[in-house]
Amino acid sequence: MTTWIQSQLIFRHRNPSLDFPSLKDQRGQGLTEYLVLILLIAVLSIAAVRSLGGTIRSKIQLAQRHINSDVSLEDRD
Repeated sequence: MTTWIQSQLIFRHRNPSLDFPSLKDQRGQGLTEYLVLILLIAVLSIAAVRSLGGTIRSKIQLAQRHINSDVSLEDRD
């Protein structure tokens, strides 16, 4: 009769892929990490645009009004 340790050694000898992660698994892990990073950047970008969008829009509209008023003053001369 074999002991538990002997049976584990025999099982791992017959199934070596269980001991070490394959290169394919490591590539998948790297890809997943990049996807999580890209998702985080996208969420932060959306949050920044939503929080700053109103301020940026009002600044652009103010600049547009100033430009239009300067152009209309030049047209009178």
